Amino acid sequence: MFYSTKFFISLIAMALVFGAGLTLAQVDVAEAVNLDENIQPEDLGIGEPRLLPDNPFYFLKNWVRGIQSVLTFNPVKKAELRMKFANEKLMEVKKLVELKKNPEIIKKATENYQQETEKIKNQVEKIKEKVKENSQVESFLDKFIHQQILHQKLLQKLETQVPAEAFEKIKEARERHLERFKDVMLKLEDRKEKITEKLDKILEEQKGSQFKEFKNLEVLKNLEEKVPEEAKEAIQKAQENALKRLQGDLEKMSPEDQERFKDYLEKISGNILKHLDIIEGLKGEELSEDLGEIIEEAEEKNIEKIEKTEIKKEGIEAQIKKAEDSLKAAEKLIAEKNLKIEEVPAVYRLVKEATEKLEIAKKAFEEGEYGRAFGQSVASECLSRNAIRIIEIRLGFKKIIEEGKPICSDIQKPVCGENGKIYQNICLAKQAGVKISYFGECQELPCAKEGEKVNRNPLLGPTIQVCCEGLEEIRMSRSYSICQKEDFVSECEEDEDCPLPRCPGLKSKCVRGECVIPHCPSPIICIQVITPAKNPLTGECQEFPTPCDVPEGWEKVDKCPEELTCEEKCNSLEYSSGICRSWAVSPAAEWGCRSNEISVGETSDCYIPKHKGMPLVGIGRTCCCQTCLQEGKTYMPGEDKQCCPSLEKMPITSGDGIICTLPMGYVCTAFCGDGKCEGEYENPCSCPKDCK
Repeated sequence: MFYSTKFFISLIAMALVFGAGLTLAQVDVAEAVNLDENIQPEDLGIGEPRLLPDNPFYFLKNWVRGIQSVLTFNPVKKAELRMKFANEKLMEVKKLVELKKNPEIIKKATENYQQETEKIKNQVEKIKEKVKENSQVESFLDKFIHQQILHQKLLQKLETQVPAEAFEKIKEARERHLERFKDVMLKLEDRKEKITEKLDKILEEQKGSQFKEFKNLEVLKNLEEKVPEEAKEAIQKAQENALKRLQGDLEKMSPEDQERFKDYLEKISGNILKHLDIIEGLKGEELSEDLGEIIEEAEEKNIEKIEKTEIKKEGIEAQIKKAEDSLKAAEKLIAEKNLKIEEVPAVYRLVKEATEKLEIAKKAFEEGEYGRAFGQSVASECLSRNAIRIIEIRLGFKKIIEEGKPICSDIQKPVCGENGKIYQNICLAKQAGVKISYFGECQELPCAKEGEKVNRNPLLGPTIQVCCEGLEEIRMSRSYSICQKEDFVSECEEDEDCPLPRCPGLKSKCVRGECVIPHCPSPIICIQVITPAKNPLTGECQEFPTPCDVPEGWEKVDKCPEELTCEEKCNSLEYSSGICRSWAVSPAAEWGCRSNEISVGETSDCYIPKHKGMPLVGIGRTCCCQTCLQEGKTYMPGEDKQCCPSLEKMPITSGDGIICTLPMGYVCTAFCGDGKCEGEYENPCSCPKDCK
């Protein structure tokens, strides 16, 4: 009895501890969310609002504000005063929402806040100097940017708290606030690099949780939509830096805190589409395996939220079209800039996943799963956009191309060219027509001694180091080799114990306990043989004079496909129509053309992107031509069949022409309309023009 009681008490204690742990984790996440969006008066440098707009004496507060404004003559000081009034009025709105006041009062207080933000803009127009000309102006702008970022976070939070009647007013206030934020910032600072510097510094110094950069990124994405084209690059660079900080912060966290990040994403307010865009941006980074799994799970949960969004069928079709356009733009950039998979693996990874999700979206749409189609197409668009972001922002390419050459930005991502020169970024190296040797600045390295590693992965640094004299390079993996004496013998029990040969594609053998490492074959001598090859991303196919002329990254094929679309090819073969069918490649999915269709292979718009001979996206794809039914052939309602072009479908029904039965099926015929009422199926109901 004593032992059973003791065991029972232990179980209760364990349950309490476990429950306390769960509660503590939930409190931690709630606190993190609270820190990042529940902005307090002290965060804006003001006191708690006491006299609110629903108070009959509120006019006295506005009267005092008016006197303060009249007695302030310095234009910068006056703008600061207006900013203080806007802070107070926003906090008044927050207080009214917390007290669950009448929606009309909340709307009126929000209107007061909007008017005050307009007055800030009007006052700033009177400031003649820029930041670079007046330190007082710079101090004002720093404070302004800091506080307006906090305004955006609070307004997003209020959108989730206000009564339904006041929601649109709060949303309007947030949108107009972004406009004024942009106007003031660009009026006082016109140097793009300084805008990026200020945003970086202010966002890093702002108080918040360990996940604060996620919310900062959402604010930056909202701001990017408002600024003119010439200022977008500055905001995009700030986003790039914030994304790097977020990734760095997450990598340093404990596994428990990484798990809490998923819960944080569930609870934080804001736009779920923007949230997905940020998550897909993280997938473009080189993440550790554990963090990669966390981000994958976060992505799935976010897509599930989006799939529950109510949206019309036409809107889903438009979203799928947007995803297609974004994917094409990313693929075009890769081909246009001649980017290789070893140079930008993250870009290829994002494009691959974007293609997969787009295929899932299209299939879901065909099957009537509209929520899934919408969620997957949004994810596809986000992935493609992030691939484009990496190319344009991180690698230094700009959208504009002049005389066939890319115009490059000044981003600092140095690479070493094969000519031994350092280039500021990949774009500048390609603009000069120089191949990239490796990432980072060019270095002179001493020869590697016995037992030392030699890097062979350009993504990890210099690949120019060689073994010292008398040593041979033994390939140990795809990324590095080890220098050993030429008579080096490696002991083994099976082939997998042996190091890789210097030349990729060859394998070592374990023979009687010793590794036999093959030597590299002699250089290939190219002979004049026409060699067709295809770009795996764009689908472009060309014939080259010799195998050596095939560009790196292109795949050799037996022959280039016809320059016909699927529809055109089916029409040329006298089939009724054509459609490109896609399916996931897996043992459980043996899809392809339907029962009334025939496969005619790949076409110019229907092909499987590949890399090194393997399907790039893990899908099957073929052009399917719809076979047509000949004269007298019948089919049931709901069957996906068509009559041949010269025939019409006639309903199989009966009656006297006034009262007719419902169609029991259809027959393909050319005789209905020939003026003769004859045949098995013609009657006043099925063919009234012949059987009157």
